[in-house]
Parts: sequence; structure tokens; C-alpha cells
Amino acid sequence: RIPFVNGLATGYLMSSVIATVLGYYLAARLPTLFTAALLFLTPISFLVSIVRNSNLLVDRLALILGLVLGPVLAYRDIELDVMWAGIAGGTIAYLAHRVREALR
Repeated sequence: RIPFVNGLATGYLMSSVIATVLGYYLAARLPTLFTAALLFLTPISFLVSIVRNSNLLVDRLALILGLVLGPVLAYRDIELDVMWAGIAGGTIAYLAHRVREALR
């Protein structure tokens, strides 16, 4: 089993390295608008995945707070704005959830 898994992992690793190198050189040759659209695809798919999987109110509140705080922190030129928006938004949503549950 170990040789099989090692061979499989090596195959996956080599294919990802080849795809990365190919993508790096092809991105320089693509039109600017198409390159920007491809770069925009990753955060949008991540956002759609989070929205789809947020079932609880606390999850939605954390997402909304993070989406609001992120641009505010970026505008104020704060380092690590995405991290701070996530920590602050998640913490505020968690505290609001705890308060809401305590009042029930």
C-alpha cells in the first residue's frame, strides 16, 4: 500500500507542478481582462462556498461582519486586514450568538 500511495502522491505532485509552471507562463500571454477574471474566480468560489454552507445565524453574521470590516480595514491601510476582519467578525458574531442564547 505504501508504494502505491507514494506513487499516487508523486503523480499528483508532478501534475500540479507542471500545471503551475504552465499557468505561470500562460498568464503572461493572456489578455488582461481574462487574467483578472481568472484571478477573481478563486475568491468568488470561496465566497459562494461559504454562503452555501452557512446554515446558522451566527455563521451568516460572521460572514457579513467580515465582508463589512474587510474593506474598512483595507481602506484604513491596516496590515493583515483580511485576518483582522475575520477574527473581529467571527468574535463579534460568536459573542452575539452567546448573548442571544443566554437571553432565550
